[in-house]
Amino acid sequence: MDHKGFTKQYGDGSHDVKLPLTPVPEYLANQPLLAHSERGSAGAVSIPRQKLSFFLQGWFVTLLILVMIIVAVFTEYVLRISEKNQGWQTGNLGQFGGINFLKSLIPVVLTLPISMLWLSVDQEMQKMHPFVVLAKGGAPASRSLLLDYTSGRFWAIVKSLKYRHWVIFFSSLVCMGNLVLSPLASGLLTTKSTVILDTGVPLTSIRMLGLTPDYRNLEFFVAASGYASAAAIHNLTDPPFLFRGSWAIAEFNIPSATGGAGSNQTVYLTTTGVETTSNCELADSQNVIDDDTGSGNITVLGSWSGCNVSFQVTDTESDQYGVRPLDNCQVFLQPPPYQPVIFYAYSFEKRMARLTFCQPSIQLYNLVAGVDMHTGLINNVSLIDQNVPQSNVSGLPAFNGINFNLTGADSYVNARAMSTQSAVPFAIYQGATNQPGGVSQVIQLEDGFLNLTTTVYTRFLALAAKSVYFVATSQQMSGEIQTTEIRLWVYPLAAHLFSGSLVLIAILAGITHIFHVRARRNVFLTCDPSTLAGAVSMTSHSKFPKLLHAGMDEDDLYNALRGMTFGISRRTWQVVSEAEEDRA
Repeated sequence: MDHKGFTKQYGDGSHDVKLPLTPVPEYLANQPLLAHSERGSAGAVSIPRQKLSFFLQGWFVTLLILVMIIVAVFTEYVLRISEKNQGWQTGNLGQFGGINFLKSLIPVVLTLPISMLWLSVDQEMQKMHPFVVLAKGGAPASRSLLLDYTSGRFWAIVKSLKYRHWVIFFSSLVCMGNLVLSPLASGLLTTKSTVILDTGVPLTSIRMLGLTPDYRNLEFFVAASGYASAAAIHNLTDPPFLFRGSWAIAEFNIPSATGGAGSNQTVYLTTTGVETTSNCELADSQNVIDDDTGSGNITVLGSWSGCNVSFQVTDTESDQYGVRPLDNCQVFLQPPPYQPVIFYAYSFEKRMARLTFCQPSIQLYNLVAGVDMHTGLINNVSLIDQNVPQSNVSGLPAFNGINFNLTGADSYVNARAMSTQSAVPFAIYQGATNQPGGVSQVIQLEDGFLNLTTTVYTRFLALAAKSVYFVATSQQMSGEIQTTEIRLWVYPLAAHLFSGSLVLIAILAGITHIFHVRARRNVFLTCDPSTLAGAVSMTSHSKFPKLLHAGMDEDDLYNALRGMTFGISRRTWQVVSEAEEDRA
């Protein structure tokens, strides 16, 4: 018979079974049972074509190994991108647990397909391995016909070690290793607060140091006193370009915020600022004298820095408060707008008065101002030096904001002056009212009104300075934007462990596959032997199945087949006992 392209027929002629035939390779020459193989007319032994499961195909296993290596390399590449770009913006993923969902999805996407595919490869190896053992011949039933690798991963490892079936053992290790990949992959992504600095941002400064010519109409002072009063009553924060109640910063245009949800963006610009200090102090001495004449007037006496003051308040069964210029002291001879001022408060209940003397001053600085791009408020000031450009503010004493030169002023300006002079002390008094125990408690504290006066008066002066000591301009400058936000990163340790494990498992899988290819080279199955029909087709011409019958348990099967050895006949290509093959 010519072995090229022919088929071998078995049966009685009416239901012939045709098997595709190929020449037997030389390496079968020394295999057991070969003496009974059929040979063609040319002397070549013909065997069935080897049919492999899809998952055992060489190209499939090779592709799967390459995918694992590619995933490992890709993980390291993404890690480098993560470090280079300082992670990725999360956008709206931070809402409704989107980040947690993404962090849990990644390990499933990366590891589940690989694990499932290797599990399929391992199962096919386990199904084929009894036939690998049979192909070698001389296999007892316990290591071949009764061999079961489908009873669980643990028992598969135990049996493979017991019988030294190293291909199955290492294949099981590959599957177990794939289980480790999932927890490693679950740690690949992490979130952390990240600072990103964008330099060279074009900004426009719209204010510069300079004494505004409109300060004489007192609009800026009355507006500042109104805000200071409202802040004391409603606990308001500083308005834009005011910092800590004492710093007035040159204004500049603030870019629109571009950060994602939950981000903090601050724009930094080197500019100028004015620090206002109220320099408030308690009186060196003070006294309250009741008028015995019955006029209802009370005289308040005080001294400070060599200056004596005396004024009267009306005893009207209510608290009194106000502010006065220190204008009758030879120690301070400045013009009225720059003289020290005296804030006072009198408690009718306690018959006590408190005098606070304030002598404001200003300092000019070059500084770096940080502005929150979401709120427009100053959140950071870093001083550089005091070498500010010369202007008509340089060397100018600080306005007290209370006493004004009203010569030739109209009624509107006079009204603004009166409003300012009443609003600032009212804000101080209101602050005391809001304290625990009210005015009666605060006035008994030595520095109670001193602290309130310092806070309110300094804020008032800084608010006024924001408009009085700066003039309009338009100057292009370069700044920086610092964005602090929660970003998605690749965790380096998890990435290295994950990619390293992938490569190691891929190498082990490749070695296992190579050894399995060598082990199965003598196995020629034309159908899936795990089906009932496939199992019957492998033993239909054998005699040992007659020893088995229904109702046998595993022990009965073992006892029935004990002492027999089995192999695959090269004559019928079926599972046979070597004893019956020898008699054939």
